[in-house]
Amino acid sequence: MLKYKDKEPPSTVVFETLDWVHVNHHSSQDIELIMWCFDNTVRYIASQLERVGAVEIRPDAPKDSAQYGAWQLLIMQIELQAAWEAGVR
Repeated sequence: MLKYKDKEPPSTVVFETLDWVHVNHHSSQDIELIMWCFDNTVRYIASQLERVGAVEIRPDAPKDSAQYGAWQLLIMQIELQAAWEAGVR
């Protein structure tokens, strides 16, 4: 997941920089947030998503992850990390 949180949609430059969310909240070990999400769970968060563009997946982009889960879990990880970075413990 790329690190971007704003009210305005990001430009393609944001995606091309590949600034990945690193999870270090609670006992996480500062890993890139890369998760395989089940396609049948996207309907639960579809209203929270907005397509703002597309970029080619680069050869150096991460392809493997030991994390699997529902889309809701991905959103929860992003929210937990944002709170942690804001000092909420």
